[in-house]
Amino acid sequence: MAFVLTQSNANAQSSIGIMVGPTAATISGSYIESSDGLELGISGGLILDRQFGSRYILMSGFGLIQKGGRKLKLADRDESTIGYRFAYIQIPVYFKAVFPIGNSWSIAPFSGVFFAFNSGADWKEGERFEFEDSVDENSPGGDIKKFEFGIPIGVDFIKEFEGGSRIYLGARLDLGLTDVFEGAKEAGFGTKNRTLVAIFGFTLPLQ
Repeated sequence: MAFVLTQSNANAQSSIGIMVGPTAATISGSYIESSDGLELGISGGLILDRQFGSRYILMSGFGLIQKGGRKLKLADRDESTIGYRFAYIQIPVYFKAVFPIGNSWSIAPFSGVFFAFNSGADWKEGERFEFEDSVDENSPGGDIKKFEFGIPIGVDFIKEFEGGSRIYLGARLDLGLTDVFEGAKEAGFGTKNRTLVAIFGFTLPLQ
């Protein structure tokens, strides 16, 4: 998911495209005593990358990503487990190092930062099938914080075609560094998002 900020460079090439993929998420920290499985969701968004020479790619942009947790046992609730489902608008900035592996394929490990803005959140008791309640100050853990900051770590396999178009296949782990719940934080408990994302992307050159 991406949108790039760079200065013009005679040896640089920009590309634009889309990226989609499933997510598998949980929440960790002192507020979470245990969890049972991963909350599944989707991600997708606009990507724009800029390659410098043959070895480096800078990527940034925006997209939607679902996070949350499944059957979480909370430190201050003994009677049941709780599930959460969140939607964020996420803006990442990635730096990739590209290494050719033959036949127009490359492998590109990457890391960077991301900023996310919560656009919706709901929760359910562990035995309930549907998410029916919005997250607010009266929910387990309290209201969700509106902003999140974190670090993505991942790897892409890149297939480049004649003319400059590319296919991206890979995975990344988004490590949230911001506490998720306001009420839990005020009570001295930590809560962080952990989200694994599969990457399927396609870009076309802009020049």
